[in-house]
Amino acid sequence: MDNQESIEWTPIGSINYRKFENFNMAWQGVDISKGKIIVAPFGGPIAVLRKSSNTTNNEIRIYSLSGHEITSIQVSSADFLDFGWTDRETLVCVAKNGDVTLFSAAGELIKVIAISEEFSTCPVLECKFWSKGVIFLTAGVRFSVLANILEPAPQVFHLADSNLLDPQTTWAILDGRHDPNGLPTVYAGTKEGSIKIITVNQTIEKKLALKQRYMHISFSCDGKMISLFTDGNQLLAISSDFSKITLQSAIQALPSQICWSGNDLIVLVINQQLTFIDFFDERLSINLEEPVLLVSECDGLRLISNSKCEFFQKVPKQIEDIFSIGSMAPAALLYSAYDAFQKRDPTADGVLRDIKNDLTDAVDYCIDAAGHQFSIETQRVLLRTASFGKCFCDSYSPNKFVEMCKTLRILSAVRTFEIGIPLTIDQLRNLTPAGLIEILKFRNHHLLATRISKFLKLNTDHILIHWACAMVKSSKLNENTVATLIINRLESLSGISYSEIAKTAKEQNKLDLATKLLEKEPKASDQVPLLLDMNKYSLALDKAIESGDTDQVYLVILFVKSRASPGDFLKLIEQKSVALDLFISYCKQQNIKQLIDFLMTVKKYYNLSQLLATQAFQSEGIETNATKFEDALKVFSSIRDTFSVKVLQEQIRLFGSQKLYESKYNEKFIGLSVVHTIAKLIRLDLYQEAEEMRKSFSIQDQRWWWLKIRALAEKGDWSELRKFANSKKSPIGYLPFAITCIEFDAKDEAHEYLKLINDPIDKIELLIRLGLIDQAIDIASKGIKDVQRLVAVRNNCSNRKAVEELDKILVQYMQ
Repeated sequence: MDNQESIEWTPIGSINYRKFENFNMAWQGVDISKGKIIVAPFGGPIAVLRKSSNTTNNEIRIYSLSGHEITSIQVSSADFLDFGWTDRETLVCVAKNGDVTLFSAAGELIKVIAISEEFSTCPVLECKFWSKGVIFLTAGVRFSVLANILEPAPQVFHLADSNLLDPQTTWAILDGRHDPNGLPTVYAGTKEGSIKIITVNQTIEKKLALKQRYMHISFSCDGKMISLFTDGNQLLAISSDFSKITLQSAIQALPSQICWSGNDLIVLVINQQLTFIDFFDERLSINLEEPVLLVSECDGLRLISNSKCEFFQKVPKQIEDIFSIGSMAPAALLYSAYDAFQKRDPTADGVLRDIKNDLTDAVDYCIDAAGHQFSIETQRVLLRTASFGKCFCDSYSPNKFVEMCKTLRILSAVRTFEIGIPLTIDQLRNLTPAGLIEILKFRNHHLLATRISKFLKLNTDHILIHWACAMVKSSKLNENTVATLIINRLESLSGISYSEIAKTAKEQNKLDLATKLLEKEPKASDQVPLLLDMNKYSLALDKAIESGDTDQVYLVILFVKSRASPGDFLKLIEQKSVALDLFISYCKQQNIKQLIDFLMTVKKYYNLSQLLATQAFQSEGIETNATKFEDALKVFSSIRDTFSVKVLQEQIRLFGSQKLYESKYNEKFIGLSVVHTIAKLIRLDLYQEAEEMRKSFSIQDQRWWWLKIRALAEKGDWSELRKFANSKKSPIGYLPFAITCIEFDAKDEAHEYLKLINDPIDKIELLIRLGLIDQAIDIASKGIKDVQRLVAVRNNCSNRKAVEELDKILVQYMQ
């Protein structure tokens, strides 16, 4: 077995560590020891601030970890305070007034968060960055948090009063990812040597026996440990809840850098010497040939110098078990057996027999070990060893092996010199494949992001949309060509949205391109607002109508009405019947006056006359009512609607009569119909006025008799009802008189009309209603010519005896 792997390991105490080179840096003219340099986590890019004394702007250059320049950003030197990275490679630039500007790793402006008003009375002195935002230290020694900076509405809130008096205090952030609520915590040192833990709700002071001022505070990657360096050159490692001091060590000089390597080593740079210290105060010192920048990662330490990028970490247990000299771990023996098998050495069989019971674990260890290796050749050997071993397992699921192969393919793809993201497998697990794809997308590595997404069977729509937006921004081709390229690439994908791409085109003032893209947008809710924003009113209205969504049509109508001139608005909707009808419906509910003016303008006289008539009928004011009826009559006359003119003329006459009656008799008449007006006059004993209205409005005799019968019955004037019955022959017969009496509980009065009824069917019906069943049956049995009417009486009868008798009689008539 080849043990060359372990030769490169370095022990610190009882634990082995390894350092390996990721890249030789491609950059030129960058000096790590000069200027401010910030490196993003998870193998992220390097931001280098270049200050200029000749211009008003500073320059931030962004490089990959292989030293390839990605882009550069100009920032105002007068207003610039500080900059840093989030955990998803968003560059955060903070101005002195507190405003925050966000850029992608490719230098694209994401947004500006204007929060300077928060600090108008208490200016910002300092700021530090955490995974989701920024924390500001103000002149009042108060801490303010900007959280969720990539969300549409970032949050700004204040931590509890720190009760600190010195604005020069040393402080650090315990990241929100270590808090159940996702909120960061500030740890700040005091002159007395205590630490104040400041959260949203409270400030807790932790006092230490060491009464020295703190020059440095930092946290391990898991947030469980905190390192402190004092002005007495003491280095401490304490649990973040201050329950245990793990390390207290004297340091000979003030370090220029202090950083954590994972969670178990503290690393210092002192006078061109790199010193590693574990919790047992075991040390490893390395002389530096050139300046180096320390970057803490979740599983180790990144070392960036002018010439190379290296990674230092604790040797993973799987690697140590396999490659340690003299290791008898099952995985090491399996590796040895595979080596022997390759050399056709028969001892391989004996080794496999020896580890038969631990073979499954050995296979798992070899798979895991492959994931921790950067050398592709070593990865292959370890995976072949695992594949060899699992052939001798009684049962072994291939899932872990397959997943590791996928993971290694992804890692190998991003570790190339061109991409420059030297992730370890633990970093990838923390970042997640989806997070890596987002990073590649925002660095404009769209092809690789798409291939990884397809490889993992993830959705690629968001990558292609970002690619299209980037093409819109950067392409020098004409707009038609760009539109064709984008549409040809995306049209095969069902349901993909073009609105974001079109919005980008609009922001770049490429309106023809934006319009062509919006033609392909499947959702009207995304399509219409942007067309309106581009002043494409007619097209927006067409798309809204095509969608069948009335809300979208209303959106266009109301937007255009508020922006366009009245003439342009009318021209837009008068030729769109759907839009016109919806606008009329809207105005009926919201603004009648506006609708009247609109109908006059577009010469919709029929709709206008109907509206005026409706308004007149619904109006309560006497004068207003009369005026509106006159207005409606004028419009109906102008369009020669003779029927409507006659109806309105009669209504105006009715209104005049009702107005007269109200003033004369002090009773409410206006709003009643002709019939109800006459009925009310009868109830008020105003028979002459009722008769005059009957003649004036040509009420037919049948209607008049029914109306008067009910009106007299309602008032209970039975004598007047009898008088009316005997006044002349009734055109509706006398059954209605009797039925009305019964309806108003006056059966005795109903008997009076029996003698006036000659029609046998009517008499049968009345006798049944009066409960005189025998008399009714007697008449029915004497011969009835109109059998169908008798059947109708039977069907409407509720008296059981009458029904039975009538059924017998009807049977006889049917024979």
